[in-house]
Amino acid sequence: MVQGGGNPGERERGPAGAQTLSKDELQALIKNRWKENFNGLVGLEFLDGGEGFSRLRLPVRPEILQPWGSVHGGAIATLLDVTGGVGAHLSYPRGYRLLTLELKINYIGTQGQGALLSEGAMLHRGRRTTVWQMRAVDEAGGRLRAHATGTYIVLEGGPEGFPG
Repeated sequence: MVQGGGNPGERERGPAGAQTLSKDELQALIKNRWKENFNGLVGLEFLDGGEGFSRLRLPVRPEILQPWGSVHGGAIATLLDVTGGVGAHLSYPRGYRLLTLELKINYIGTQGQGALLSEGAMLHRGRRTTVWQMRAVDEAGGRLRAHATGTYIVLEGGPEGFPG
């Protein structure tokens, strides 16, 4: 996967040098907005991200398990989709909205406890779409649980800040 770097408060530059959100700004927006929407309901945690990469965490809780005791596929799909979406948003300047256009997931294994970690890496950045590769692994052992490819549409004129 693509590795990020830089200082936590450092601003990244998007296409044509336009300013994107700093990691500190993103953390504050996520803290305020995710507690009130589906991402917060599922329990997603932002770990890191920047131009071309992102990392999230999903703690396993009883509320996201299916009846047989494994994390519901919808919760894993949400983790992977948001991983790609957050990374995509961090790769474009402020004032753009990025929405999921397509998501293809391969479920590899099950998870019943602990947490899932996800990583996303940009495969393509265009004017109208961006394509991302995401994977979810078991936090304790690093075993692959799911792999996804996502395409996100790039729309100009989005609200200021992260749309999450």
